[in-house]
Parts: sequence; C-alpha cells; structure tokens
Amino acid sequence: MEFIIAAARGHLTPDDRAYAEYRIFSALGRLADHVTLVWIEFDHAPTAGSARRVTCLVRVASALGAVAVRRSAPLLSRAVDLAAARLALVAGDVLGGSPVSARAADRSSPAGRARRRSAPR
Repeated sequence: MEFIIAAARGHLTPDDRAYAEYRIFSALGRLADHVTLVWIEFDHAPTAGSARRVTCLVRVASALGAVAVRRSAPLLSRAVDLAAARLALVAGDVLGGSPVSARAADRSSPAGRARRRSAPR
C-alpha cells in the first residue's frame, strides 16, 4: 500500500504525516491488504473572521473498488479523526469490509469517544 500525503495550502510536519497515515491505515482495518493507493490531501482554508479550517480528503484505490471521504475541522488531527471514522464506515459498505472493523476504528478516535459520551442512554 502506498500513501501520498499532500497539503494544498499550509505546511505539514512529519508528525502530521505520521498521524494521518496511522489513523487512515487503522480505519481501513481488514481491507488494508486489498488497498493499493491512499491519497490524503489537506487544505488549510481561512473561514469568516480569523478562524481556519482544515479539510482532510482521503481517496482509496483498491482491487475491490475506490472510495473517497472529506471532512473538515478546526484542527488537523480532528479532521483526520473524522475522515478516518467516516472512511471506516464507507469502506465497509463500498469495499465489502466488516462493520466490526468500522466500529472499532470509530471507537478509538476522539470523535467516536465524544459521540459515545453524548449518546442518549
């Protein structure tokens, strides 16, 4: 599996790249063996006022098909977590993966933990 990680605007540190690669690889779960290419692109776009938003676009090519997800958040790590959680769910549906791996990937992300805390009991 090959990872291509790029930034349309802004700068990516080696830690940013490593975090994105780890989270997306983990989100793919059992499908990772079938994936040939993962393209992760970040865009640090200014929004109204002085706030900035980071958009994380992930495209996955595999022998089973292709899938793409896009998520935005104020922080790069949050955008990656949201994209990874969505990718786990979508990849399971589109590429034939197990929904168990999707739940496990979502459970480990800060977004998944926050969602569980706020879920009605």
